[in-house]
Amino acid sequence: MSVAIGTAGEDALTGIEKVNEEGLRQDALRERMALFGLCSPALILVMVVMVVPVGWLFYVSFLADDGSFTLEHYQRMVESKSYARIFRNTFALATADSTFSR
Repeated sequence: MSVAIGTAGEDALTGIEKVNEEGLRQDALRERMALFGLCSPALILVMVVMVVPVGWLFYVSFLADDGSFTLEHYQRMVESKSYARIFRNTFALATADSTFSR
């Protein structure tokens, strides 16, 4: 015995699927927001411990001893051969470590 489903049955099924799909979408959003809420204290800690000090150092690097704006520190870094050697060694070590760490 075969049962043929008419267009009315298909429309009802589509309506149920739409309601279910919307409910699942809302549940997923609620879950993402809850996870973000749980991660917020860790994100704030990272901001306070790492990002704020690095930002402060970047800001201070543009200040002279008297508090005026200067590029003196960066000029010294570009002109000094010792800084070039330090950067070259650092990048060589980082490249070797990244290449051979597997």
